[in-house]
Amino acid sequence: VATHAISLIAILSKAEILTNDESTFLYRLISDDSATIRHATASFIYHDFIETKLSSVLAEREEREGAKVSPDEPQMIGIIQLILTQTFHPSFPNYVVDALWSKAKILKKWSVMTDLLLEDEVNTLTDVEQNLLVKILNC
Repeated sequence: VATHAISLIAILSKAEILTNDESTFLYRLISDDSATIRHATASFIYHDFIETKLSSVLAEREEREGAKVSPDEPQMIGIIQLILTQTFHPSFPNYVVDALWSKAKILKKWSVMTDLLLEDEVNTLTDVEQNLLVKILNC
């Protein structure tokens, strides 16, 4: 029943019947104990967060910079922020990685993750974000 309810909320969100505040409470279910609930939530999050919100951020960045920007880095940083702010156990990203694995192709691009860890820019990732990224790589 819970997975059907999540699917219904996802449909209502896609149809823009629900506001962001009404649908983002689902994000916390990405770290639920039930794998079926996690995977249903992952489908919603992938559409609502990765495809919609991060795509608009990427479009703004491309417009500002005047050139095509790879979506990989913003997607990975977005997933890190999602884990830190929306999950019950941000220090254990295993459930989130498992749930998003088949949808978020960025989780399979290890070169992007290692590049983020190796970047010389000081303010790219905080220490907490770097530690979480190492844990994501380990998953």
